[in-house]
Amino acid sequence: MSIKHTIQCKLGKHELAWKFLPDSCEQRQVCVHCQQGFETRQQPHIWGEWQTLEGTLTQQRTCDRCNTHEQRPVPVRVRKDNTGLGTIIEIPAGPFWMGSDRWESWAGATQAPNLKLESPRHSVSLPTYWIGRTQVTVFQFRSFVRASGYQWKNADKKQGEGNHPIVYVNWFDVLAYCQWLTDTWHASGMISPNEVVLPPSEAEWEKAARGIDGRIYPWGESGVFQGHYEALGPTKPVGSYSPAGDSPYGCAD
Repeated sequence: MSIKHTIQCKLGKHELAWKFLPDSCEQRQVCVHCQQGFETRQQPHIWGEWQTLEGTLTQQRTCDRCNTHEQRPVPVRVRKDNTGLGTIIEIPAGPFWMGSDRWESWAGATQAPNLKLESPRHSVSLPTYWIGRTQVTVFQFRSFVRASGYQWKNADKKQGEGNHPIVYVNWFDVLAYCQWLTDTWHASGMISPNEVVLPPSEAEWEKAARGIDGRIYPWGESGVFQGHYEALGPTKPVGSYSPAGDSPYGCAD
């Protein structure tokens, strides 16, 4: 914008210079003699480094000149298998709140008294690990069975479509699948030679699902249960509840 000359400069002619307004990235053209202001202009912010806010998965940076703040989710590292064997997400090292002291207020708590075992809420620290963005699908598990010749006892059980989560697998099936996937991803370079695929522990699963701020559900503090449960009928394609039902890290379902 421009400001009309309302004061005659004492030297007869204005000598103009751009000056920053206090604590601002806005400059104003000012006469160095009479201090009359004229045009203004906005200058780019001078951003500091991104800093992760304590106890959150949010990063913030601040302009060194005007103290304006800008926030973003903590960037998530992702590896994707191009043959359809899944996407894995990095869960950074550090503590999170595991369990809850609010079990009695949970939906269905009176019908599921074992929820009390979630108490008390406590801090658990984990090293960096990677976890699948979704459950293992029918396609992925059947790819393993075909490629390895694994004798799956429940191969004749009814399953959903290829993009539905696999069901009717036991602990030994899971371990066999993980070993095959480890070998497959070593060969393709998806994971490094010193990395192995394992079933997630309870703590690893919970941190990936709820983040580090102590929320009850992956998507926040309230809302209906969203997942692949019998109460909702047959299984649904993985990712059916994305992005609204995703965890803070981007894990689905």
